[in-house]
Amino acid sequence: MDQITTTLFIFLVLILWAISPIGILFFSASKTLFSKKSSAFKRKIAWIVQSVAFLTWASLMTIMLIIYLDSVSYNVFGVRSVILDFAIMSGFAFLFIMLLMCIIEKKTIANIKNEKARESSKERSINQEEDFKNNKKINEGVKIADAKTDSGIKAKIKRKLKEDLKEIVDEEIDKRL
Repeated sequence: MDQITTTLFIFLVLILWAISPIGILFFSASKTLFSKKSSAFKRKIAWIVQSVAFLTWASLMTIMLIIYLDSVSYNVFGVRSVILDFAIMSGFAFLFIMLLMCIIEKKTIANIKNEKARESSKERSINQEEDFKNNKKINEGVKIADAKTDSGIKAKIKRKLKEDLKEIVDEEIDKRL
């Protein structure tokens, strides 16, 4: 066979890998990992699903390699075909695609975490500015209130007792009238 035909057959078998249950599991989990709105729990589940897809791929490739090695040396199974060769070659190409997707997913997740960290730091800085402004207003109000009254502890207690006594006297007057 010539190079173009071999490349075409490998590409076709690679498509079969992609639409197989292994490919469907792997790429559906990838969709969750690329989403910015997915939660941490969904991401963990997606990583588990991708791990299962990878382990299933590894077991199928091991079986195909055992069959291939048998056909080369002992021919116990009696299976030696070009399709097996293409399946093994495209299986390794599919491994390359899976590893490439995992690397891209890791970078995407890191970018999403960095964006969230930046947003939360911006929110924190905005909240700190608002708290500072509110505290400044409160402190100014306290200063004004303190300027009008005596600021000592003894004076505050004296004022509180006067207010309490005034309330008690007012209640007694209201009762008797």
